[in-house]
Amino acid sequence: MSNKIHILALGLALVLAALCRLWAAPISAGPDVVQFWAFAKVFQIHGLDFYRYADATAAFFPFKGWGFVYPPIWLLLLGLALLAAPTSIVIHSIADKSWPASMFVRAIVDSGWLLAMKTPIIAADLAIGCLLYWAVPGSRFRKLLFASLWLFHPTSWYESAVFGQFDAIAAAFLLAAIILLERGRDRLAFLLAGLAVMTKQHTLLPIAVMAVILARQVNWRRLGSNLAILAGVVISLSPFCLPAISRPTPTRSFCRGRRRGTRYPWSLPSAAAVPCSPTCTMSSAGKPLHFYRSPYPSCCWAY
Repeated sequence: MSNKIHILALGLALVLAALCRLWAAPISAGPDVVQFWAFAKVFQIHGLDFYRYADATAAFFPFKGWGFVYPPIWLLLLGLALLAAPTSIVIHSIADKSWPASMFVRAIVDSGWLLAMKTPIIAADLAIGCLLYWAVPGSRFRKLLFASLWLFHPTSWYESAVFGQFDAIAAAFLLAAIILLERGRDRLAFLLAGLAVMTKQHTLLPIAVMAVILARQVNWRRLGSNLAILAGVVISLSPFCLPAISRPTPTRSFCRGRRRGTRYPWSLPSAAAVPCSPTCTMSSAGKPLHFYRSPYPSCCWAY
């Protein structure tokens, strides 16, 4: 009976955490959300040639020069989100002259895209909660406590449901890989590790630590087969990157051609302190549109 009560409590926590996120998802956004919509449009138009056109120079990009510098798994999810919300729109950024020196821009995005894009991130948040419940040792109450600390933490809620960052997806793959490695299922662990690194490349560092730990526990043949599984995942997704080899990648082009006094996208000050505008209006199709004020200048972030 006690086990059933704790499973029921976990289910209730997952439902409440999902509702909190699904409530916030269609009415809030960060600057990445509108840019992700444009990346999805490029992917829809160019397919496997995406990385040739991912430098954010097309007319429909809200923020010019803010290129796509991530591996392709998130791109695939963006493509699925656009399929789920095919009529979604993002209106071009508008210089907001009510803010100093017109250095702030305003983008308009409809709630269909917000919900479709954030749903995989919310699912990853819930998966992390389940993984913590599964992996934390000790009593069921302790497991439930640690899972709830993640599910109801304001930061995880904000990053996923409000700001629209997809770090939770890479974190879910990585956490599952670490848990499986600790439980002796190293082959499946390195399969998931490959998915993690092809979601966000910074996960390569903890994956390298995983490989070092495994090297001390198994023979070189076993280690090599696990690394081959990791490489196989990477290679299977590399066709997205191959068309970009014939000319400079968006990242290289952006870094090489940037003007003095500009910043890289990843060095921008956090927008977490800038609240989303609650302003809402209706599009010509009768769909709700939400305005978002971004602290980023619209062109190369010159300062």
